[in-house]
Amino acid sequence: TANYWEYVGEQPTAWNAYVLGPTKPALYAVDPASSVLEPEVAGSAPVLPTWNRDGWRVRVDLGTDLSWSDGRHVTAADVVYTFETVRRLGLEGGWADAYPEEIEEVVAESPTRVRIEFSRRPGFGLWPHRVGLAPIMPAHVWAPETDGIDSAAALYELDPEVDVSGGPLEIVEVTDSRISTVANPGYPEDGIPDVVYSIY
Repeated sequence: TANYWEYVGEQPTAWNAYVLGPTKPALYAVDPASSVLEPEVAGSAPVLPTWNRDGWRVRVDLGTDLSWSDGRHVTAADVVYTFETVRRLGLEGGWADAYPEEIEEVVAESPTRVRIEFSRRPGFGLWPHRVGLAPIMPAHVWAPETDGIDSAAALYELDPEVDVSGGPLEIVEVTDSRISTVANPGYPEDGIPDVVYSIY
């Protein structure tokens, strides 16, 4: 599939992961050498959850260096939109794993601050290693497309050509024999090469 929603929800194949995986950011990314979580959209390392009589939560301040490939900044509204779409449409697979039922709410306290509410004290397996690694989708692109749809099947049928990248690579051409990607100019790391995937 070329639809990122479907890739995470129902088509988590290695082939889809190679091509689509590098096109979306998360709050954190796993360093391949040390397996330590590093900030991607977040502005700093994961913080510990806090508690008061209303429950458990974490607040994540976002960095300002990462942009979608169309130049729009990744904001808290994108994180909230992704969570609410997953819940509203009952998405399964990797989406349900990233946003399990223990996550009660995701709130944008400002364009650069997200609050995540939990129904119980989150262990490391829940925070930051699930929701912290959840892909973030661009609300300004997908919200008009998903407005009015009421099922995962309808979401997976949407045209993926409207999508933009927030990861290190942006898909620029898909043909019968190859998929071409270039470095996303909004991704802060330098030195990421263009990649061409040949289809046999």
